[in-house]
Amino acid sequence: VFADRSTAGLSSVAADGGPPEILTVPDESRKEKDHRLPSWLPDGRGILFTAVLQKEDRVPAVALYNRKTRDWKILIDDAADARYAACGHIVFLRHGVLMAVPFNLRNLEITGPPFPLRSDIVQHLTSPSNNSCAGQFSISPSGGLIYASGRLPADWYNTLVWVDRKGNDELASSKPDHHFRPRLSPDGRKIVYQTLDT
Repeated sequence: VFADRSTAGLSSVAADGGPPEILTVPDESRKEKDHRLPSWLPDGRGILFTAVLQKEDRVPAVALYNRKTRDWKILIDDAADARYAACGHIVFLRHGVLMAVPFNLRNLEITGPPFPLRSDIVQHLTSPSNNSCAGQFSISPSGGLIYASGRLPADWYNTLVWVDRKGNDELASSKPDHHFRPRLSPDGRKIVYQTLDT
């Protein structure tokens, strides 16, 4: 199973090959923009995935695709990059915090409240160009956990500043934005730059 950019949803390919089968297409009535980070449940009855609800989404949701009904539902709000752990929990990230929630594999239902496991997992959640929501962790079938320790990358909103040779600075733009690739004009009086918002 994989995230298909052409449909913005999930598709699957049989183990012996063949054409991909479209499983999900984001539902505009649910305000979904795309589906990503799929992970099979161990019995193959369902797929956990991250539903991105807006561009640069910082509060995505974990959803479950039911192979029997061929429909999906949101399981956990403000969550991303979920995997099933053999101890009977769904493990996911919430703003760099590794969380777990008890899950009934037979009924495909959450059976209790989520709780934190670790608070220092690297997660790609603050990039202005591509918030993948992916976390830098993995869980083995036996329950072993490996992760990259760190924090969320800093928010990429910034301002442009003029700095003179003495180190004095003055704002060149008053509005925080996603400024990048600034270049000075030959006379040093003007700046051209790129931004994602305008």
